[in-house]
Amino acid sequence: MTQCSECGKMLKTRAGLLCHTRTHAHSGSYYCCGKAFQDAFHLRRHRASKHEGPKCHVCVKCGKSFADKMNRGSIGDDRDEPGKTGAPPGTY
Repeated sequence: MTQCSECGKMLKTRAGLLCHTRTHAHSGSYYCCGKAFQDAFHLRRHRASKHEGPKCHVCVKCGKSFADKMNRGSIGDDRDEPGKTGAPPGTY
């Protein structure tokens, strides 16, 4: 276990500590939609889910489409879990 000297957070590995300390170094170097992202990976994930690519995961209750399954629960409209709706695969 290693500890962040900035905030005291305990991390399992030195690599994890290195990634964590970058969050203290800058408030985000990558920008889109008025939001700052810590690294290029998170910016690419944002662009893929909000601006580009297919949105093939559809909510059967509200009809909204998502690029990945993670986003379907972020709206909080009590969507059913996959498989419990009787909906075809790829829908929620």
